[in-house]
Amino acid sequence: MQIPALFVTAFIVGLSGAMMPGPLLTLTITESARRGFIAGPLIVLGHAILELILVLALLAGAAVYLSQPGVTRIISILGGGFLIYLGIITVRDILAGRVQLNNLEQPGSGTSRFHPVLGGALISLSNPYWSLWWATIGLSYLTLALQKGFSGVTSFYAGHIMADLVWYLRSEEHTSELQS
Repeated sequence: MQIPALFVTAFIVGLSGAMMPGPLLTLTITESARRGFIAGPLIVLGHAILELILVLALLAGAAVYLSQPGVTRIISILGGGFLIYLGIITVRDILAGRVQLNNLEQPGSGTSRFHPVLGGALISLSNPYWSLWWATIGLSYLTLALQKGFSGVTSFYAGHIMADLVWYLRSEEHTSELQS
């Protein structure tokens, strides 16, 4: 596979994952309503940093451990537990009156538990589907990219992250329309 084709296919595959509704999209919509346009790029930056660390770890040999069934199970349990924790504290805050929809009407209003960069990384890491994607599709794709060396890996990573950035910038556009 040629480098441009690797970029394009990584973008398309990445976009198919980014378009799936989930915790990262929810965080992006919420933070965009609170902080405005900058939230999406910051969340994607946190996600991208986490994925860069993962790609480097996989290239350094962590792939052997990530593909073990027991590791996948542990990641799924811990990630699912973190998502349940976030859901519980969100419900608790709503019941206590600390979260109201009118707090989200103006950018800059409301408070967040995490900076968007940290939030993007934590939400991605806690999502069991993220780990499963990287243990299967991502690892296979990375192996294919590695055949082209540094250029191949860079092209794959850039295409993959660009898909996230394009989709989450588009999500912010919809959030802005809803606020109008």
